[in-house]
Amino acid sequence: MMLKNYIGREVSVGAAKLWAKTYVKEMDPSWEPPVPIKPTTKKNDVKALLLYESEKSAYVKHIGATWPAVKLEIWSTIMAQCSPKLRAHLQQLPFYDKAESTHDCIALLENANVLCGGGNLLAFQPQARAEALLDLVQYKQLNGTLDDYYNDFKAQYATFNSLGGDLTTKEDTWTTANGTTASTSQALLVCLFLANADRKRFGDCVTDLRNDASSKLVRYPETLADAYTMLAWRIRSEAQDK
Repeated sequence: MMLKNYIGREVSVGAAKLWAKTYVKEMDPSWEPPVPIKPTTKKNDVKALLLYESEKSAYVKHIGATWPAVKLEIWSTIMAQCSPKLRAHLQQLPFYDKAESTHDCIALLENANVLCGGGNLLAFQPQARAEALLDLVQYKQLNGTLDDYYNDFKAQYATFNSLGGDLTTKEDTWTTANGTTASTSQALLVCLFLANADRKRFGDCVTDLRNDASSKLVRYPETLADAYTMLAWRIRSEAQDK
């Protein structure tokens, strides 16, 4: 198994795991977790702006604490997979001291690759992008909270996006069940998010959306944030009915 795939599987959890996978796939020492993008929605969309501010605050925290810890974990994982002879050889190379002080795991991987004589550690970006897309499409909510699923889904997409992938290039327009016109570039993301949500909890809701749409009563949310809000409302509604 390629060392970079082992790292992606073994290092950390949640969003940090996605960061680790992207970092080693990109093979770029300057790569950092993507900065949240400020919404381009209407200025009075308080909900979207509050969500953005929350994500930005979390990003600042993670960049300052979580990301350095993840890089240390990646470094330790790489070294643990090297034989004592290989570790000793790496430590004698000119790059090592500086790389160790900054936990430049890419330099460590590249030098380990050269010493091992292998050629499969360096990533081909289209392949990395394809793997990130597969990770996104195949990511399903099996257990856990809606918040965890929502945040992990966004992190999966951020990874794909940071590799040059984009599922928001097409603007979709439709007439809603209320007779208004909806226009959004997030329709594909919304459909993917809803399709992979927990079927036990949300299957009926998603089925109703599909059936209504086939009857020209389109009730689909326009944004990913709206899709999350719809499912959250579903949870609250069911709790009140009990």
